Amino acid sequence: MFDYLYFRFYKWQQRVGNGDIAAVSSLIALSISIIVYIYGILMMLVSLGWLQGISYLGTAFGAGTLCVMVLVLTYYVYLYLGRGMKIVKKYSQESEKQSQYGDLALILYVIVGILILFGSMYLKMLENENRF
Repeated sequence: MFDYLYFRFYKWQQRVGNGDIAAVSSLIALSISIIVYIYGILMMLVSLGWLQGISYLGTAFGAGTLCVMVLVLTYYVYLYLGRGMKIVKKYSQESEKQSQYGDLALILYVIVGILILFGSMYLKMLENENRF
């Protein structure tokens, strides 16, 4: 799934951004989307009371550490090992119909991640106001 998302971010960057840095930009976009999902899910689990004792990730240092770890991991997998260009070559043969479905999948992935994050923030707000 992340491979296809990397490809979609890469193609999107070539269309609307700077094609010269598409590999790095798609890596950053993929990392940000992964971080949004991680924090959204963790916040939701904490708000629901299913996960306790991860206050370290709530600090600025913990959040920054997680962001750097995800960015370094995605850099290593997609750029350092050269997997990113292999993925681009693999998915470049898709038809126009497949491309439209890919665009829809990318948009839905980003929207769902944002909804999870804001939903978990709303739950946390209700918890802080003692209404949840």
